[in-house]
Amino acid sequence: MEATKTTGLVNRLIAEKERPWQTFSGAANSCRRCWLQDKGVLQAYRSPAAADIPALYKDPDGYWTGFAGRMRVLLINKNKINHDQAPASVDDLLDPAVPGDLVGMAQPLFGTALTHAAAIYAARGPQQGRAFFQALKSRRYPGSGRQLGG
Repeated sequence: MEATKTTGLVNRLIAEKERPWQTFSGAANSCRRCWLQDKGVLQAYRSPAAADIPALYKDPDGYWTGFAGRMRVLLINKNKINHDQAPASVDDLLDPAVPGDLVGMAQPLFGTALTHAAAIYAARGPQQGRAFFQALKSRRYPGSGRQLGG
């Protein structure tokens, strides 16, 4: 579903760049917003309603204002993993103590999974970000008999 929502809108905005029809676009997926900005589809706007939002949460050029948080959580099946084995962070998903056939993650191609992957790359750098996802991909995707991302 996500591929037809945000991605569909992004593709339409790019295709209709010379004939804009939309005056506002709100999106939780900052990756797609970056692509639109890079393609020259967006126009900067500083909303008077955002005057009280700290500068830390605003683009200095006026292309975006952050006004909502996103939370990423790890779901743990207590019937499959003991409390002392439960991962406390995404890095723990690579720990051999966590059975690989119990590790799963949405493919980071759309939505908040894509934004989460981009944040990991931004925080760790391209080499460490890629190494993390390659290691995670080598774990088994639950219930499907195939590897994550495969």
